[in-house]
Amino acid sequence: MPVPVRVVLPDGQELTARLWARRETPRGWLYDGDVQAAEYRVWVRAPEHVRPVDGAPYDVVPTERLPPPSAVREVLGPRRPSGWVL
Repeated sequence: MPVPVRVVLPDGQELTARLWARRETPRGWLYDGDVQAAEYRVWVRAPEHVRPVDGAPYDVVPTERLPPPSAVREVLGPRRPSGWVL
C-alpha cells in the first residue's frame, strides 16, 4: 500500500507522490515512488528530494535495509579484487 510523500524537484517545486518502497544504500536512502499526476515510479534520494506528509503511515512501506557487516569483513577489511599479487 503506497503512502503519500512530498518530492522536492531541483528547482524547489514540491509535488505530492506515492511512496511504494524504500531502500538503504551505502550513500543514503532511496525511495521508490510515483508522482500522482503521471503514473510512473522512480527512486529518489531521501531526505534531499523527499519530505514526509503529516499523518502518513510510513511503517507500512516495504523497507529493505543493508545487511549488517560481517565480523570477518570488519576484522580483515575490504576484499582485494581477484588477480592481485602481493
